[in-house]
Amino acid sequence: MGDAVFGPQRPCSVELDGDSILFGFDPASTTWRHAQTPAQRILARRPHWVIDDRTAAGLQAYDLVRGYEAPFDSAPPELFPRGPQGPFDTEPHPSRIVVLQVGVNDHARPGFDIEAFEDDYRGLIGFVHSLGHAAVVTGITPVSDKIFGPAALATMQAINAAIRRVAADTRTVHAHWDSMPFSVDRDTTDGIHPTQAASNRLADRLTVALERTFRLGA
Repeated sequence: MGDAVFGPQRPCSVELDGDSILFGFDPASTTWRHAQTPAQRILARRPHWVIDDRTAAGLQAYDLVRGYEAPFDSAPPELFPRGPQGPFDTEPHPSRIVVLQVGVNDHARPGFDIEAFEDDYRGLIGFVHSLGHAAVVTGITPVSDKIFGPAALATMQAINAAIRRVAADTRTVHAHWDSMPFSVDRDTTDGIHPTQAASNRLADRLTVALERTFRLGA
């Protein structure tokens, strides 16, 4: 009866575009991934959802926009299972929500410019909206000051600020990975990549943001 009145419900479908954090990278694993990746964690908690995992370890927003043969030089194919990708606006994006988690790796790109980065993020979200879909952003998680110097950390803070501005301006749901309780010493395996437990918490926070976006009409 509900279908007769309202029509059949569309599946809750989600595309994940992200780097090693959303990929679930584990440097100690023979597969280079956690036993449960963020995509698997989301699907385990919401088995009726459809998850399109397009993550690639080392991916930058710059290359997500423009396309790439590999996310970084000599990247093993296991780190980008979907293979080479064309420019974002030439690839199909059928999912109702597109998650954008990229950003942290851009800080190290030669010639990095924060204004150009912000323009790229606006362009990604704008294209998703032009398809009639919704976007969700995560922000980037903290990294160790024992690995990265003050200049790199300041750039990462600027990246997070840019992502927050774009989310606010475009009314995009932000999962706030950048502000959740997170100890670099306890919650990462190497000062950068989350432990399994921390990865699960990030995935759970993203799940909440996705549910909110579906409720808003995605």
